[in-house]
Amino acid sequence: MALLPPLHIVGVPFNSAGLSSGVARAPTALRRAGLIEKLEAVATALVDRGDVQLGRTSPTRHAASHVIAPGALASMIVMVRAEVEAAMDAGAFPLVVGGDCPVLLGCLGARSLHAPRGLIFVDGHEDAW
Repeated sequence: MALLPPLHIVGVPFNSAGLSSGVARAPTALRRAGLIEKLEAVATALVDRGDVQLGRTSPTRHAASHVIAPGALASMIVMVRAEVEAAMDAGAFPLVVGGDCPVLLGCLGARSLHAPRGLIFVDGHEDAW
C-alpha cells in the first residue's frame, strides 16, 4: 500500500568548503544505505533523477566577497531550483538529498513559484534555522 505521492529524488553532492569530500558524499552514502529501496516500498512512484552536476569547486575564497567557490555555489543553487521546479511541475514530491545547508537556497527559490507548498528540512544542528 503506497503512502507517499510520487517522489523525485535529487542528489546534491555539494560541500561549501569547496571540496568533493565530507558532506558532498551524502547523496551517495544515503543511496548505498538503502534510501531508494526503502522509499520504493511506500511511494506510488519514484524517480531517482541522479545528482546535479556541479560547477568547478575550489577551497579558495573569492578576494572581494570571501565566499568559497562562489561560481559553484551559484550554479548549485540554480540547478537545485530547476530540479525542484521540474518535480513540482510533474506533480511529484521533490526529495532533495544533500549534506550542506546552502542546498536549501535552491529549494526555497523553487518553493516560491508553487503555492501552496511547504518545506521539510532535516539537519543535525541549527545552523540553517
